[in-house]
Amino acid sequence: NEFGDGQCMTMIFNLMNPHSRIYPHADERTGNKKRIHIPIITHPDIKFRNGSDEIHMEVGKVYLFDHKKEHSVINPTDYERIHLIMDWRPND
Repeated sequence: NEFGDGQCMTMIFNLMNPHSRIYPHADERTGNKKRIHIPIITHPDIKFRNGSDEIHMEVGKVYLFDHKKEHSVINPTDYERIHLIMDWRPND
């Protein structure tokens, strides 16, 4: 696979309420794990910021991002956002 040999350490569904935000933060104690987002339900106006990049994570795509960089999300819509989030740890 694209991420190499390893194992899924966590897998959660994350629901973000309408008109909410996840404030800027960095996940520092994650070792060599990779964070993967798979959008299930979203809206084009929901924006994810990672470092200086801001994107809309689209349904049907898989996103790998550096969760050790400061990141945040804003949901200004009337819709819930649901993502499947996985932490992948490569075998050393």
